[in-house]
Amino acid sequence: MKSGLLILFSCTMMLCVTSCEEEPIDEFYNVTITFIEPAEGETFNSGDELHMEIDFEREGIIRFVEVLALNETSGDTIFYSGQVDVATENYYAFHEHVDLLVAATSNCKVVASTWEDNPMERISEEVHITVNP
Repeated sequence: MKSGLLILFSCTMMLCVTSCEEEPIDEFYNVTITFIEPAEGETFNSGDELHMEIDFEREGIIRFVEVLALNETSGDTIFYSGQVDVATENYYAFHEHVDLLVAATSNCKVVASTWEDNPMERISEEVHITVNP
């Protein structure tokens, strides 16, 4: 009798353990960021308009998007569009324009980022440009 109960108890426990396993997470937040404009290494003159055209693509919802244009020479922010929850499916196109004004030749960069919930886990891509006076 005791051995029968022990076998029954063991089978029940095995069934509970196998049915209570967590489902593995087979999807993580992966986004492809593609710069259409500006191109890496492109050169501009002061007074030119910087076209920022950036595509964000993934299978699933694209959440937060941030774009920053920074003058690395002076430390000035040229443009900032931050923490916008776009919550769109599969594709998001970012398109903005800003005038470039510099007094000296400047090394600049445009950084595009996205994240799902935690901005510390962002995915980023950047291009570098030069702006001449």
